Amino acid sequence: MEGGRLSIIAVLLLTISLFVWMSLTHLSQVVRVEGKIIPAGKGQQIQHLEGGIISSIDVQEGELVHKGDPLLTIDSTMAGASQSETKQKLDAQLVRAARLKAEVDNQDVFNLPPEWKDLQVANAEVQLFHARQDKLNREIAVQKSMLNQRISELAEAKARKARLATEIVTASERMNIVTTMSQNGAASKLEVLDAKGREQSLRTQLGDVAGMVPKLEAAINEAQARIEEAKSNFRADAQNEYVATLSDIDRLKQMLTAADDRMKRTEVKAPVDGVINSISVNTVGGVIKPGEILLEITPSTQKILIEARASPKDRGYLHSGLKTQIRVLSYDPAEFGTLTGQVTKIGADSLKDANDQPYYQVSILVDKLPDEYKGKEMIPGMTVTADIVTGDRTILGYLLSPLHKFTYNMFRDPR
Repeated sequence: MEGGRLSIIAVLLLTISLFVWMSLTHLSQVVRVEGKIIPAGKGQQIQHLEGGIISSIDVQEGELVHKGDPLLTIDSTMAGASQSETKQKLDAQLVRAARLKAEVDNQDVFNLPPEWKDLQVANAEVQLFHARQDKLNREIAVQKSMLNQRISELAEAKARKARLATEIVTASERMNIVTTMSQNGAASKLEVLDAKGREQSLRTQLGDVAGMVPKLEAAINEAQARIEEAKSNFRADAQNEYVATLSDIDRLKQMLTAADDRMKRTEVKAPVDGVINSISVNTVGGVIKPGEILLEITPSTQKILIEARASPKDRGYLHSGLKTQIRVLSYDPAEFGTLTGQVTKIGADSLKDANDQPYYQVSILVDKLPDEYKGKEMIPGMTVTADIVTGDRTILGYLLSPLHKFTYNMFRDPR
């Protein structure tokens, strides 16, 4: 009797435990859909800016490429010639600017940097620097010669002026003495006139010499000014040429950058990781037009988009933002596990497949790939199945669901 009671209690406790477990344990409600991987963006069309002659085609349709891989090569003869010509012009202007800067700074020597010593134009600029310096020095030397001559003439004029002043004093004293003697009858009138004429002549010469001094001083100032003017004009001309040369250098640098880019573009490289979808040119030696489409790449980026089809009966459970569990059929889920993602878009209206069966298009964005998938290619077109989590329900709810439906329909009178 006691044993029977214990068995009943045990069964009752087990039943209660089972009921509590079924009431508390939740199971996910999912809508299973099938689909395929599609590129997150449209295929990238590869074009060439300048066009040209095809030297080589390095890929085939369906080939997987990585960013930076060569796709095809354009003949580089013209691009290389333009690049080389622009580089030579730029080097010439750089050396010219250095020479002009040395002239503006009034340097006596123009030393070339080591990297320029092998340039032919650099040696020409050095020779031009010395030639222009020699010309300036000769012009200054002429002016200095004239200056020294005027300085010498001024010194001589001042010395003569001093001598004449002394001689006038002596002549004036002699005239006074002769005049006194003439009054006393000791000298003739002719001697008086001679003394006066001598004094007057000396005064005239003194006036002439005195007038020469400011003229000579002015000539000296003018010669000095011409020397400074020659130096100033030389530096001003060099400065104007220097500014114009710097402008040319900026222009040539831009041209060289464009020429370098054009040279780089002779090797057409993949802009992204992806698969070669189509190749529009297939003849080595053929000519392509500027902007012509060469090929198309379907990107295989880390952002993976899935295009799936859902049954119309499940449409009511679906909305954007729902979490999903995804299995890529090309990789064993037991080994690689599943991917996660979320619904991003659901078609506004139903579509029909090849068998005229309706469906709703569902877009699913895959989350970051787990480590198990690192190195595995997610190629557009791979088929997948996705379980879209629409909610959850307890085990007890699942068991009672048929009863709910039965009672719901039992007390209704369909008409």
